[in-house]
Amino acid sequence: MIILCGFLKIKLVRKMLTGNNWKDRSQACDIMAKWGKKSDLRRLRTIASTDAYSYFRRRNRIFPVRDMCRKAAGRVSMR
Repeated sequence: MIILCGFLKIKLVRKMLTGNNWKDRSQACDIMAKWGKKSDLRRLRTIASTDAYSYFRRRNRIFPVRDMCRKAAGRVSMR
């Protein structure tokens, strides 16, 4: 992994939020929970309500990216 300064890390993570891989989007939300700012709330809330990736577990539909971004938005808003 490339070591980047703080601003470049956040900029890269913001790009990951719109990536094609659901695992990258989920990881980006996790990182934003730790390092995101109030200005990122709109982006996190949008993804938390619109991300399309899902799978079924025991007849329940799971949205892992939505769940992770919802948690991230909650953590950022509490700061």
